[in-house]
Amino acid sequence: MRALVVGCGAYREASLALPNPQKDAQALAVLLREAGAEVQLVLDPTRVQLSEAVTSFADPAHRPMPQHDATRGIAVRLRQRPAPTHADKVVGLLFFAGHGLEVDGENMLVPSDFELPGEELSEAKVKVITKSRCLVMSDTMAKIRDSGFYVSLVLLDCCRNWPFRDGKRSLGGKRGLGDANVSVLCHEDSIGAMVGYAAAAGAAAKDASSRMPGHSPYTAALLQHLAQPGLQLDMTLGLVTDFVRDDTEGQQTPAEYKNGWGVAARELVLFPAS
Repeated sequence: MRALVVGCGAYREASLALPNPQKDAQALAVLLREAGAEVQLVLDPTRVQLSEAVTSFADPAHRPMPQHDATRGIAVRLRQRPAPTHADKVVGLLFFAGHGLEVDGENMLVPSDFELPGEELSEAKVKVITKSRCLVMSDTMAKIRDSGFYVSLVLLDCCRNWPFRDGKRSLGGKRGLGDANVSVLCHEDSIGAMVGYAAAAGAAAKDASSRMPGHSPYTAALLQHLAQPGLQLDMTLGLVTDFVRDDTEGQQTPAEYKNGWGVAARELVLFPAS
């Protein structure tokens, strides 16, 4: 597995700050690395840094992902191993914890240097500015598709608090992310692609787990089950859903969007039992 794990909580806009994404990302990166994955951990990236990290992760040659200077706002832990060949069946995993939003049907990830547009601007102008300051998911998923991963997984723990206030910043008052166009992730040689949300499209997700303090319910579920040896992927996803429902007393249910998801994908074991 090749994984890009991102946690964004220390936003430049104080009103957007989230307490758990960094801890969520750090814990998941450690878990995946110990399970044998090649992991790049990115904390509180700017838009440029987040775009660069995605480009490195989705490199079609699957070259080792680079180290980054932690003083620039990014901390990386990298499992050193030879770069896989094209013949290898590499699973690609992108995890993002932080703010996510939808504007005009486009899902976007909000980087740490995002600045709220001025309230005096028209809604149309606010939408244009917002898109320019975020990472558009359709573009990101197209990069991942072109990387040639055997299976592509995108897990977004970012249906948290809607960052816009009332009035012209509301963009229609939607919360969180909209439906995922997962077909963008698929290529002819893949056996499937999936986008997972911490909560249903348009819903907000809780930021604090009752069962694992310091993490969100969705990340807590991933930490509990994602790297469990010998577990088939669909079973893993089912256990994650059950954990979140139980943790939130039924108030939150993760959503999954799949494409080309046949038997090979459903029965894929991410981390074989030793």
